[in-house]
Amino acid sequence: MELNKTSLSILITGGILSVICPGFAYAGALYIYETGNPTDTGYAGAGLAGRANDAGTVFTNPAGMTRFDKSTYLAGVTPLYLHAPFNPDNNTTESGSDGDTNEFFAGGSFAYIGPVSDRLRLGISFQNFFGLALNWGNNWVGRYEATDVALIAPQLQPTAAYKVNDGLSIGAGAGLTLGYLE
Repeated sequence: MELNKTSLSILITGGILSVICPGFAYAGALYIYETGNPTDTGYAGAGLAGRANDAGTVFTNPAGMTRFDKSTYLAGVTPLYLHAPFNPDNNTTESGSDGDTNEFFAGGSFAYIGPVSDRLRLGISFQNFFGLALNWGNNWVGRYEATDVALIAPQLQPTAAYKVNDGLSIGAGAGLTLGYLE
C-alpha cells in the first residue's frame, strides 16, 4: 500500500497532535487479553488497559502505575476444576477406559508497585501466563500416546512507569515467559 501526500500529512499531523495534546486522551494503552472480564461493564469497552485500580496495573496498563502514591500489592489464587472427557468410538483400535480426567487445581498471581520518586514507579508481576496439566490414568485408551501431560508457562514481568506531566505518563514492561512441556 502506497501513501499519497495527503494521507501522509494526515498521519503525521495526527501523530504530532496526539503527543502535544495529551489532555484529550484520558486513558490509553495496548493490551489484548483473551478472556472476558465482567468488571469491564460500565467502562465503554476500555477494559483493563484503560484503568489503574489496583496493583494488577503492572500487567495490564503500565503507565497507570503513576497513579499510585504508596506501595501496593495484589496477590490472588484462583481455584479451578477441569472436566475433560475422552470417548472412544468404533474406530478406536485399543481397549481401555474412556480416560476422562477430572482435576482440581489452582492458578496464582502476584503484582507489586513501588514508588521510586514522585514521578517514577517500578513494578513487578508474576503469574502462570498459560498452562494445563492432565492425568488420563494408566488404563485409558490412549495410554500408548500419553498418560500425563503438563504445559506450564510462568511469567515474570518487570515494569517501569514515568509521569511526564499531569496528563501524560509512559510505561513499559517486558514479559519474561519460560515454558515447560512434559
